[in-house]
Amino acid sequence: MLPTMPPTPELTPAGPGVGTFTAGPVAALSNSELMAQDAAQAQQAANDREAVVSSLAAHIRRRWEDAKRAKQQIEPKMLEALRQRVGEYPPEKLAEIRKMGGSEVFVRLTDTKCAAASAWIRDVLSLDRPWALDPTAKPDLSPDQTQAIQRQATQQALSAVEQQIMAGLLMGPPDPAALQQMIDDAAEAAKSEVKAAIAKEARDRIERMSDAIQDYLDESKFKTVFAESLDWDLVTFGTAIIKAPVMRSRRRLEWQQQNGRWEPVEIEDTYPDVERVSPLDLYPSDDATGIQDASYLLERYTLSRSDLAACKGVPNYNNTEIDAVLTEHGTGGLREWTSADSERARLAERSDDRQYGERIDALIFWGEVQGKLLKEWGIQSVQPLSEYAIEAWLIGAHVIRVDIKEPHELDRPYCKAVYRPRPGSFWGIGIPELMADIQQQANATARALANNMALASGPQVGIDAEQMPPGEDGSRVWPWKVWRFNTGKYGQTSTPPIAFFQPEMHANELMGIYQQWVRIADDVTGIPAYVYGNQETAGAGKTASGLSMLMGAATKAIKSVIANIDDGLIEPMVRQLFRYAMLYHPDESIKGDVRVVAKGASALLVREQAQVRRNEFLQITNNPTDVEIMGLARRADLLRSTAETLSLDPDQIAPTRAQFEQQQAAQQQAMAQQAAMSPQTLPPTTTGSDGAPVSGQDSQLFPGGT
Repeated sequence: MLPTMPPTPELTPAGPGVGTFTAGPVAALSNSELMAQDAAQAQQAANDREAVVSSLAAHIRRRWEDAKRAKQQIEPKMLEALRQRVGEYPPEKLAEIRKMGGSEVFVRLTDTKCAAASAWIRDVLSLDRPWALDPTAKPDLSPDQTQAIQRQATQQALSAVEQQIMAGLLMGPPDPAALQQMIDDAAEAAKSEVKAAIAKEARDRIERMSDAIQDYLDESKFKTVFAESLDWDLVTFGTAIIKAPVMRSRRRLEWQQQNGRWEPVEIEDTYPDVERVSPLDLYPSDDATGIQDASYLLERYTLSRSDLAACKGVPNYNNTEIDAVLTEHGTGGLREWTSADSERARLAERSDDRQYGERIDALIFWGEVQGKLLKEWGIQSVQPLSEYAIEAWLIGAHVIRVDIKEPHELDRPYCKAVYRPRPGSFWGIGIPELMADIQQQANATARALANNMALASGPQVGIDAEQMPPGEDGSRVWPWKVWRFNTGKYGQTSTPPIAFFQPEMHANELMGIYQQWVRIADDVTGIPAYVYGNQETAGAGKTASGLSMLMGAATKAIKSVIANIDDGLIEPMVRQLFRYAMLYHPDESIKGDVRVVAKGASALLVREQAQVRRNEFLQITNNPTDVEIMGLARRADLLRSTAETLSLDPDQIAPTRAQFEQQQAAQQQAMAQQAAMSPQTLPPTTTGSDGAPVSGQDSQLFPGGT
């Protein structure tokens, strides 16, 4: 809101004979006094402005502090999972180990399981697009398109009736009942043609829409974002978050033909991007279990000075506040520090420059606020006591952006999937947390093994220090060393001055214990060793068919994870991009009535098994006997269903049953017309005196007969 200007004083005549106007009765002020008054008014306006902005900023700041407190129990678990993944002990545990001495080995069993799970998920989802668009049960087209399809189908049906009538006239006038039956059949055929044409048009539009959405994903580097979310966020923290669509402006070079030559042309456009959001940077409300049911949601978003300066002049941004942020940032950092930042930076092997770095932290707030706060901020078209869903950006004490969401924008552009749900919580459980105890026991066994091997690698030496002469160093041992002792000085003694003994080696027992913990990790995580190439399998895993059975059983655990990805990440993200394409894509031919379907591991694996069985069935029934039993129409249906599982257009492979029956009817009709146009000449029949045919042989068939 701009500063409130003082009201304009009423203009009154200055007096008789004076041709100018001046303000009503006011005191005369000098230039210095006027300047001082203007400065005081400007300062008052600035103070009012600061108070107004602070009211909305304070509201967002309170939500930020509440969200940080709500995450106090989750952030330590995330940091512990990250330490476990990179192979580091917690500081207190490392201090205990160093106090006791010995090995500090850390077996990165957790990292192996996380990498295997991520690769397994990505391998399954790479079989095909992890999403699809399907027509609704009754796809809707525009009235013009529906009417055009109906007219075309009606004309085709009437043409078929006319051809039948013309063919029947050659054999006599048509029967009225038969004519009415032909018209009724043509009407039913027209209805079927309309339904088939509408379904085909819907499939064509879906194919074009799918290509448009895939183009969005390719331009936004979705594969890289998706892989990073799986590799680290989902399997490590138990929660993966993707933000889409995020509107970006870009300048790109295109080649256009001008005056017969190809010239480079720079084009600036906007496209929907896809971003990975680290779970350490998202702060939902305490009552949240999902993205959309959270009372409010905050994301800590880092940007540069140039990024912030580029927002000036963009709708919903406040230029004055942006300038204030840039000014403050020039004198000190504007970062939103949390207790996890230092440890997070250390584990990522980078310096912790969050507090005084060149970057700027913005708090992106998603939630509802009272219209009074928005009205004070400068949005006058709101009701003071109404609640409005907004997106607001807070930097320091300045709200630089406020956007009131329209009804079609109420869904927050975040998608979330969990590896394993935590009951009643927004956050999931990752592999490190699942196997935390197992990792501790494996580490303890590995340290004991390393210490035992070190102690038992050679003999231990015991020396009687009293019998060592001055200057003799008994702390080092090497081959052919000469030991000197003062045995005569102390008299005869039964204790030898030096003794060697060998500590016991328990490597086999410790390795057996370690292997047991590894097997327990397979069961707890649902990721057996043979999934990631470990050949040390027993029992059924020794044969190819047995290993295939084990792999099939192991997929049951990963299917639930893929189902979470389908429901939480892929389907909402594609739905958001579909909504964006329906609203802003310039090509109207891609738009239609569709539903988004996620095709995760369960669907893909089931489809893969079904495809194998279907191929076997096609081969078994590909013989004359079975084809005669099934009929060509049912064989065509089987080919169409097989083509659909291969993501092929069934209309390009085989005709539908209705089309097949129409082809057969047309062939029969053509044969009947040919028979009517060219009747066969029958041989002459010999008759007797009574007119009855005379029995005997046909001379045309048997010329030699009598």
